[in-house]
Amino acid sequence: MEMQYIQALRICSEFNFSKIDKKYSDLRPHFTKLYKAQEVKSEIHHYKQEDDLHFYMTKVNGANMSAWQGFVNQQSNAQKSYQGKDPVIKNFDMGKYAFSASLSYHDQDLTDVYAAFVSNKIRQKGDLPDTSSIEMFITMLTSKNASFISHSGIARTPIYTLESAPKHPNLAVKLHSSIAACAKDIYSNKKEYMITVPVKEMTQILLKEYEKKGVLDKIYIGHRQENLGNKQTPIKLINDNDKTLFSLYDKNGNILHELTAEQMKGEFAWFCTHPHLFKDQDKGVPLVTCDLETLATLDPKPNPIEHEYYLEIIGEL
Repeated sequence: MEMQYIQALRICSEFNFSKIDKKYSDLRPHFTKLYKAQEVKSEIHHYKQEDDLHFYMTKVNGANMSAWQGFVNQQSNAQKSYQGKDPVIKNFDMGKYAFSASLSYHDQDLTDVYAAFVSNKIRQKGDLPDTSSIEMFITMLTSKNASFISHSGIARTPIYTLESAPKHPNLAVKLHSSIAACAKDIYSNKKEYMITVPVKEMTQILLKEYEKKGVLDKIYIGHRQENLGNKQTPIKLINDNDKTLFSLYDKNGNILHELTAEQMKGEFAWFCTHPHLFKDQDKGVPLVTCDLETLATLDPKPNPIEHEYYLEIIGEL
């Protein structure tokens, strides 16, 4: 209920009431003031792998959402002004749109959205995203009763790519793995899987890493009736009255979720209505499902993950 109230205030603070009647034109500033005064729960999770290689997850909320969107816009401006041929910079759009789409779910009821990123610097709670030190980013989404998380919007950043700072190899796998490890720590209800819809190149990177580690049986491509080798995927899609419904099974074949159309628009909207996740199914892009425990240990983590929880006022928009 608290999140629904904050979301309602945000929507009202963005609405032009004068379109209804000019006598309501002074309502918007009042809602904006109320929204800015709200207190939100913030989190920062940090894993240090090397002195110049730090993995972070920060919870997206009203206090930092606009800063993250501004960060994406700065990276996009750097991409637009770039005249070279580096494919990392040229292909930034693929991650940018998915990342931005994820941000819009930050105040949906029962939903958690995190901005996860790789930085060459230590950051403190409340710090705004630093355009020159963040090498790669992605979002993680889930909800209170979900048995899975999703990763969406991975990209190396144009500004860091253009900097002379050292570039770290195999970052995507490391970042996916660190998020999975964080999720295992954060949530008391067990998350069984990470489900995503990566581009073909990212799918191949993951498959290659799983094969190298000898755990290819812990990653699944597509849904039921689509197999990788002889493995059956844990996802089943059912067509019902021109709507595709989603079912998810655990490793023993027990049902974890049989989502109704109402749930897909409600608690699971972050996955089912996200334009770069489940909605991509109508474009023939296969879902990729990773066993979360395996993903969390795919990249070794000799150091502990640090978790910090605190409160913030939304403040300036």
